[in-house]
Amino acid sequence: MNPSFLKSGSNKSSPPSISSYILVFQFGHLLQLAHSFLIAAPTPKPTAESDEDRPWLAFFLERERRATGPPPKRKPTLKVFHWDKDHGTGKWTRTPVIRRLNHETLGDYGKKQKHYDERTNEWDVATEMGEKDAEELQADFWEEGDDEPILPIGIRPASPPKVGALAGSSSVYGAEGAWGEDYHPDVHSPGDILRLLYGFVAPSASAHLVLPPATDQQIKDFALGVGFESTDVTKEYAQTPVGKAGVHFFWALSQFPCAPPPNILFDLASGNPRSLKYCRRLKFLRRLKERTFIFDFQGEATVEWKICIEDVTLALMILRMDEDLSDYDIARTLLNQGTAFRTVLHRSHLRVGTSQAKSIPRLRLSDYLFCKTDYDSYCHERDDILTNHRVARQALKRGGILWRLAVESATFLDVLTGPTSIATLQHWCTSLIADPTNIWIDDALDESEAEIISGVYHVYTGQGKQMATKSWWPPMDLWDTLSPAPSDAPSSPPPPFLSVPEFPRVETVSVGSTSLRGSETGSAALPGIESPQQFFVGRENSSLLDLFADYQLQDGKDIVKGIPTPPLPKVTRKPRFKQELYEGTEGVWSTLCWLIGESRILFCREILNASSLYMSPGNLTTMVFEKCISRPLFQELYKQHSRSELANRLSGGPNLNMEWDFGITNIAHCPYIRQLFRWTHTYLTEYIEWFITGVRHDTSLIATQSPTMGIKLLPNELSGGSSHIEAPDTRSAQAANLYCLIHPGHLKSVDDPNYPKRETIRRSMFTYLTSESNEKVANSVVGHLGRTNVALVVKELVDNQTSVSLPPGIVPLAGLFLESEILTVSNASGLHNGERVALLQNYQAFADQEDVHFRIINDLWKEITTPGPRTPEYFTEALKFVSRLGKAHNLDSSFRIDMNSRAEEEDRLRRQYGIWDGVEDLGPADRGAKSPGASRV
Repeated sequence: MNPSFLKSGSNKSSPPSISSYILVFQFGHLLQLAHSFLIAAPTPKPTAESDEDRPWLAFFLERERRATGPPPKRKPTLKVFHWDKDHGTGKWTRTPVIRRLNHETLGDYGKKQKHYDERTNEWDVATEMGEKDAEELQADFWEEGDDEPILPIGIRPASPPKVGALAGSSSVYGAEGAWGEDYHPDVHSPGDILRLLYGFVAPSASAHLVLPPATDQQIKDFALGVGFESTDVTKEYAQTPVGKAGVHFFWALSQFPCAPPPNILFDLASGNPRSLKYCRRLKFLRRLKERTFIFDFQGEATVEWKICIEDVTLALMILRMDEDLSDYDIARTLLNQGTAFRTVLHRSHLRVGTSQAKSIPRLRLSDYLFCKTDYDSYCHERDDILTNHRVARQALKRGGILWRLAVESATFLDVLTGPTSIATLQHWCTSLIADPTNIWIDDALDESEAEIISGVYHVYTGQGKQMATKSWWPPMDLWDTLSPAPSDAPSSPPPPFLSVPEFPRVETVSVGSTSLRGSETGSAALPGIESPQQFFVGRENSSLLDLFADYQLQDGKDIVKGIPTPPLPKVTRKPRFKQELYEGTEGVWSTLCWLIGESRILFCREILNASSLYMSPGNLTTMVFEKCISRPLFQELYKQHSRSELANRLSGGPNLNMEWDFGITNIAHCPYIRQLFRWTHTYLTEYIEWFITGVRHDTSLIATQSPTMGIKLLPNELSGGSSHIEAPDTRSAQAANLYCLIHPGHLKSVDDPNYPKRETIRRSMFTYLTSESNEKVANSVVGHLGRTNVALVVKELVDNQTSVSLPPGIVPLAGLFLESEILTVSNASGLHNGERVALLQNYQAFADQEDVHFRIINDLWKEITTPGPRTPEYFTEALKFVSRLGKAHNLDSSFRIDMNSRAEEEDRLRRQYGIWDGVEDLGPADRGAKSPGASRV
């Protein structure tokens, strides 16, 4: 008996006969071993003081609570666990006993000192569980050693297992008790393997598919692909209508170049009613790196850790599993079939931990002869290292040969309890870093520990210092070389179908348009298509509603949780007209001044973390909304969108979003209003506590929060940035028409016959804003167009101060445009000088007009972006000042304001409240330290 020999540095590759079926082999033979044993997820341990010295009681209760499914068909391997207490820390640990010492250990404890669970075939023993009775004490005294039975009659379980169950039964967890005995798990049908691994969809009885009979070679290849040694089962399966379709499906996928199977048979094909794009679990899938995926079940999670995988095909397999399985059940299923995965925990930062001591490698001389004693020594060493909870869980999660060697000693509970304290407290772990503040950790397995499990020896070859390796079982790296995953190949990137969002961003996980063409049966191979991964083309998203697919917004689907039904209270206040607002341009200028003044106050409040000041952003929104509601164009927009299918879906049904309440709480909370006004930044009312605690978000993301949608970080292009998808002949054409509308002398003359009439332009704009084709371009009614043309609208207001030629619907909407723009940029936390300069560039261009009134607004905007200590009284006075400024604009149509009066007013405010001039820029981390009173006002 000798371990296999492999020279150092050598490399084995897959034989040619296997390489063409590498996609087929990856999980086929492992899935053969699968037999899920579903239980519920663990809950936190009891905290009662009475249970602190008897932790096994809580453990037994929790195990009994989880045992909800049917009993296993085969008895699991017998396992014995000893409860030990660390008297230094007072903590208890449940330690597995080496298998060959199981019976001896059980004989050392009395009936009250051990507990048996028939379902899992596990014993728990501890001296503290109880006292031995007189008979047991007498038996200990008269014990003569080897002549006594290993498991005396008196201490057997009340319901003894069948003969052989304790020592030689096959395990539902993936292995039986003794290595020398065969393992016979339940065998999955070929159809199940095709469905889980390859996406086969069994055709319905009404489907009409004309398929040729399967040849003997096709059946043989099919049997090989689904992991059957004999073709008898597959021949019988191929005779059925479903089996005939399955063999053809497998044959189509195995062709090179790939010939697409019929769409009706493939869950990755467009048009298939059981396509994976309709999978509910898809919304929980996130991409951490290029080929690393995490299933984040969010509110539906039953455990603290997340399932992390590094294989595209495995991600698809998890999506195809039973939808009723929780994250805990999925992890248990993966363990049951020996699939590699991680259980990761999120950390905002990572500290360098202390490295664990490495195991001493086994060294042998070149002339050393291995014998059975060496193998026995290896088994003892392997079993001993697997009593380490961290090593056991990592070996099981590693899959492959390590899983097979560890499953006899380790339990699945080692994995399902999550990362150990060595990773979470001592910081000796593996880490997956999405960005500096989003780190995912898991336990680590040292290479030397993996070598002990596989039985690796480092042997001198007799040629100087050259060494080779010998091992009883294939080492982990060699096993991975012989069983490569498809996603490991550089030429096989993950399909765009799984181009899911990276943490912490929230985007749509959706299927793009496919490149499938040709006949419905897919008999002709597509040129240039070499794998199913190339069937899909990714689709960029450009709006918040695109976060949800159409099927998720259908009636009766409780997918988008938290959206109220109806979104607004049934009590509706009648809008009242603000007498302070003037008609025409003057009224808009008043609105703009209020908006700028309010945004300054809000921005200063957030810089100073001024929790005592509460200025609601809905005050101006209410005013502008009430102003707009009287305009015919706005009324048409309101009616159109209130009655649209999209609005019905958001509100939970038709006629549920026709009642409006203009309170700030409802405006901030209602998802439909947020979409209507591009009101994505609801954290102005609900997010203040995050600014109080000093949380700073990356300025490349826009933080949003509401009670209905939760906290999300959205890329700028999703929250109204400059990056949008342009629908053909829509946005660019309408922007040009709007430009012509407010600048009649630009590009075209009014007398030009090609110049569009105003009514035509207005209808065109209305079509653009309400077109069904633009729901996926910009679901906001005015936001998208506003951000595209806000400069033009403001410039028109500057150039035509008293003009009444603007369409009446455009004038009030300009306030919404600029409000959305100002609040977007003013609420970015932690602006530094470079960002502040970039922020000002859009508005500085208007200052070139050199008009007095615009310089006033520009000065106000500069104050918005200037940090410094403020007091509540200053904000009150500043708001009154802006109010007087707006009224002055309205009273004087030429917008001529006495600059001396304004200067005197500002000087008074500065002297009274200590406003800084020319303040040094303070970074977000320094403001609290360098600004007196910055943390509270």
